[in-house]
Amino acid sequence: MEPPVKILTSASPLRLALALAALTLAALACSDDANTGLVSVTCPDGFVDQGGRCQQATPITLEPSTLGVAALGVPYVQTLTAAGGARPYAFSGGAGLPPGLTLSGGGQLGGTPTESGAFTFTVTATDSLGSSGAQTYTLRVLDPGDPNNPNNSTNSANNSANNSTNNTNNSTNNANNNPICVPADEVCGDGVDNDCDGEADEGCPVCAPTEEVCDGADNDCDGQVDE
Repeated sequence: MEPPVKILTSASPLRLALALAALTLAALACSDDANTGLVSVTCPDGFVDQGGRCQQATPITLEPSTLGVAALGVPYVQTLTAAGGARPYAFSGGAGLPPGLTLSGGGQLGGTPTESGAFTFTVTATDSLGSSGAQTYTLRVLDPGDPNNPNNSTNSANNSANNSTNNTNNSTNNANNNPICVPADEVCGDGVDNDCDGEADEGCPVCAPTEEVCDGADNDCDGQVDE
């Protein structure tokens, strides 16, 4: 420890200035730790103690600056990072987080929200030298029916994909059930729309069934001759 400094009113201006300088150093609370032999310094705001000397702290910033929305009852994960200062960083705070979410010391924000609404909280990152930086966030937790709920978009996309698949299958089934007609000359008496005009045996004479006679004609109108 430095010896006590006595200030005499009759001292010369030079001695008085030296005495005031000694008092200023004492105000910085320099002390020799009897157990470790290290010098500790109480530094003003914006400075950190590095080996018994006050050095200006490096600003620390947190990323991202804003958070995406969360959905009620859906797992949520967001990793916060820090820049500036000296690694590693320790993350703390989070008072006011949505119920169901927690903040780890490594900066991972996660959990499953159990309550909807807008929640504001502050996260602080502290580096290995004691410098710190803070970021205030507002996290919105949306109800399942909210049109801004990202899960609704996912469901809509899935429904659209399913509908598209179903429409494709229906088209395939219709094609299988209704094969393409290749026009040909109409054949009388076979009951088929040979010329693909939507009618069968059109233009053919009306057959009046009689007993089949071996005369080269379809007497009984069954589409066969002399059977």
